[in-house]
Amino acid sequence: MIEAREITVFTEKSASEVVRASAQGVRETTRGTDPYSTYLSTARVAALLGGVSRQAISGRVERHTLLRVTTSDGQQVFPEFQFTDGHVPASMKRILQILLPAAPDPWVVVEWLTIPLSEFDDRTAVDVIRDGDWRELDNLKALAQDVASGWRDR
Repeated sequence: MIEAREITVFTEKSASEVVRASAQGVRETTRGTDPYSTYLSTARVAALLGGVSRQAISGRVERHTLLRVTTSDGQQVFPEFQFTDGHVPASMKRILQILLPAAPDPWVVVEWLTIPLSEFDDRTAVDVIRDGDWRELDNLKALAQDVASGWRDR
């Protein structure tokens, strides 16, 4: 029924299949088009970082130098955008160390890092970090400190 792309019987099962197929279609459509939509497993991050242990990854998370989020189904994953050439750049680590201790939830940090920032001509914090201009990075760090202060004050 779904494979033929037509629905002739509207039952609870067919409705469930339509929802499942639609969700899968959205995932497949956005995969690769949104640079912020890819998340890595702990095993994949361990391999990416040169075969480090799960304990080493947890240590980085605890030191706020690696961003980990928990999905609605309880999976712990790592946004791929924080990695460049198999590591987390020092400038990304500095921003994470400012934001994560103050954030109400790590997902808030994901959002802040990936929204267009008017202070940087609507580029994201991730874009500014990747561009690597030290003056912009200093300004981004100051902005992150202001944002973190606002989070703490809530």
